[in-house]
Amino acid sequence: MKNRNFVYAALGGLCALAIAGLAPFAQAQAGVFLNPPADLATQTLPANDGWAASGAGTTGGAAAAPDHIFTVTNFAQLKTALNNASATAKIIQISGIVTGAVNATNVPLSTAPPCTAFDVAPYTESAYIASATATTPASSAQSSALSKSETAYKPFVSLAVGSNTTIVGLGNNAVIKGINLTVSSPVINVIIRNITFQDAIDCYPVWSPTDINSNNPFYRQANSSFPGNFNSAFDNVSILGAKNWWVDHCTFTDTPDTDDTEPIFFNRPYQWHDGELDITNASDLGTVSWTILSNHGKTDLIGGSDGATGDTGHLRTTFHHDIWLNAEERQPRVRYGQVDLYNNFYSINHPLGNGAYVYSWGAGVQSHIYAQNNAFINPNGLYSPSQILYDYGIMTQPQVCVIDARWNNPDVTVDPVALANAAIASWAPTDTVSATGVTVAQTLAAAAAAHTTPLVPSCAFWTPTFRHAAPDATEDVPALVLSGAVAMPSVGSIPDFGNVAVGQSASATATLSNAAGAGILLINAVTATGDYTVTSNNCVSSLAAGSSCLVGVTYAPSAEGTRTGTLSFSDWAKSSPQTVNLSGSGVVAGTQQLITTAVLSKIAGGYQAVVTVKNNGTGTAQNVTLTTAALGSAAGAALPASLGNISHGGGSASVTLTFPASAGVSGAPVVEKLTGSYTGGTFGGSFRATLP
Repeated sequence: MKNRNFVYAALGGLCALAIAGLAPFAQAQAGVFLNPPADLATQTLPANDGWAASGAGTTGGAAAAPDHIFTVTNFAQLKTALNNASATAKIIQISGIVTGAVNATNVPLSTAPPCTAFDVAPYTESAYIASATATTPASSAQSSALSKSETAYKPFVSLAVGSNTTIVGLGNNAVIKGINLTVSSPVINVIIRNITFQDAIDCYPVWSPTDINSNNPFYRQANSSFPGNFNSAFDNVSILGAKNWWVDHCTFTDTPDTDDTEPIFFNRPYQWHDGELDITNASDLGTVSWTILSNHGKTDLIGGSDGATGDTGHLRTTFHHDIWLNAEERQPRVRYGQVDLYNNFYSINHPLGNGAYVYSWGAGVQSHIYAQNNAFINPNGLYSPSQILYDYGIMTQPQVCVIDARWNNPDVTVDPVALANAAIASWAPTDTVSATGVTVAQTLAAAAAAHTTPLVPSCAFWTPTFRHAAPDATEDVPALVLSGAVAMPSVGSIPDFGNVAVGQSASATATLSNAAGAGILLINAVTATGDYTVTSNNCVSSLAAGSSCLVGVTYAPSAEGTRTGTLSFSDWAKSSPQTVNLSGSGVVAGTQQLITTAVLSKIAGGYQAVVTVKNNGTGTAQNVTLTTAALGSAAGAALPASLGNISHGGGSASVTLTFPASAGVSGAPVVEKLTGSYTGGTFGGSFRATLP
C-alpha cells in the first residue's frame, strides 16, 4: 500500500515556508485562514465570483437573526443547529473539532472499520469478507445485514444542510471529522468556509467484483491487475441537487485514516472513503475557491452517471485558486456541466502502485471544461503532462478548452489535449479507456468517423463570464495559493570574470533573493550557458519571503577571446526566468609581438587615423591600451583607448582617432607617433607619413 505519511510532512514543511514568508496582512492562501477576518461569518460571495454568483448570488445565512447564530463544539450541537435542514437563515460557527460516530456524551463509537457498534447481525466484517471471493459478491445474508448496518450507522455521520445557511470555522483550527454534510435539492444559498474536513469514513464498504478499473498505462501504474473494487458512501461534502453554493478556504483530507492504513482483501484496498467534494443530481451554480483537496483517491466528481441526462444544463461549477495535493484522480471528473477551472495548483508526488496519480481532469459525456492558467508540479518525475486530461467521453469526443497549462517548467506551456490524444493513440488497441470496457480501438474509430480526435481542442463552446478578476499569471499561481501573495525574486549581478587562461578556471557567486512580504518562491532549475557551469547550488526547492540563496558559477574558457554566457533561474514567478549575463576572456600563454599601423584620411576640420594593433606573437596580449598618438605637432583625441585583449597568431584590434588641421597641410610629410601598453610590456614608435 502507498505510504502517504510523507505527503503530510511535505505539505506541512511547504506551508510552513509559505507562512514564514507572509506579510502580516496576507490572508488569502488556500486552506483555512491563518487569521480569519472578524466578519467572516457574515461575508457573502463577492460579485461575479464564479458560477455561484449567478442569479441572486450566494449570501448563505448572512441575514440570520441573533437567535439563529450558533457556536457548536460537538455533533449533537451541530445536528441541532442544522434543524433538519431548516431553510431559516442561520450561521453555524464550528469551534474546535466536531466528530461524527459518537454517542450522546460525545464518546466515539467507531473510527475506522470494523465498526462493531453499528453491526446488525449476522454481519461482521470478517463474516462478510469470508462469504465473498475475488470473483463473487458477499452472500445475500451478509449483504442484507451490511445494508442494515449502514442504515444504523448513517444517522451518526450524515447531516443535511438546509437553505440560507453559512457554516464557518472559528479561528484556524475548526475541524469537522468523520461527518458527511449533504446539501440536497431543493436547497439553495449555502456557504461553507474556513473548515478542515477530515476523514469521512464508510464503515461498511461493499465488495463489487465486477467493478473493474480501466486497463491502460495510466491505470496500470496505479492499480493491480486484479478485478473488482470496494465501494463506499459518504463524501466529506455532497452537493446533491443544491443551487447557489460556495465552498471557500477549506481543507479536505483523509487524515488520520488515510488509504495506506486500509487492509487488503482480494488483492484490492478495503476502500472506506468516497469523494471529498462530490457534485451530482443536477446541482448547479457552485464556486469552490481557495481550498485544499488533498491525499485522496477519487476527489471531486461532477455528474454521477453517464445516463443522468437530467444533469444537462446544470452542474455549472467554478474552481479557482485551489490546491489538489496528491489526489489520484477526479480533479475534477466532469459530466454534462460547464466547469471553469482557473488558477489552480496541482502538486503531484505519489509513488507508483496503489494510490498513484492517474489523471487530473476527466472529460466525460457532454462535459464542457474551460481550463485556464493552471500549474502542475511533479517533483518525483514519475508522471507526465499527458496525464493532465483523461477521455471519459465514451466515444463522444468531448470538447475541452485549455489555455496556458504548465507542467514542472514554469517557462513552458503544455497542450494537455494533444498530449492526451497522443497517449491514447499509443496504447494497445485492446486496452480499455473506460471501466465500461470501451477499447482504444473503439475510441479511435469513433473519433475517425467523426473526423476528429478523441478529445477535441476547442474554446468555442462557452466562455466564462463569472470571474471577479482576470486570471492571475500561471507562473504566479503556486505562490498565490500557498502564501496569498506572488513571489518577487531578483538576482544580483556577477562581475566580469576577467582574463582566465584556457584550461584554467575561475569562480564567482550569484545571489537569488525573494522580497520581504512576497509569496513563497518555488524553484524549478538553475542553469548556465556557454563556458559557464553551476558548480554549487543551495537555491533548491523553495525560497521564503525575505530570504536569499547562493549559486556558485565556474568559468572555464574553452577558447581565446571574449566568452559570454548566461545564468538563469527558472521558478514559479511571473518574471521567470531571471537571467544574469556572464562574461570573461580566454587567454593563451606565450610571447606577444605587437605591430601598429595607421590609415590616414582627410575629414572636415582635420584628419582621421584608423589605428590597428596586430599581435603576431604566440600568446594573448592582455589589456592592450593605446596611450599616446601624435600626428605632426597635433595630439590625437580620446586617449587613452582600450583595445582589450588581442588574440595570438595575427589577431588584431582597431581604434579610430581624430587630429586637428594643425597637424599640417595636405601632402606635407609628418611624423606619426603611436605608443601603448599591455600586461607585461609596451609597444609602438614613430614613423613617417604623408598627410592626405
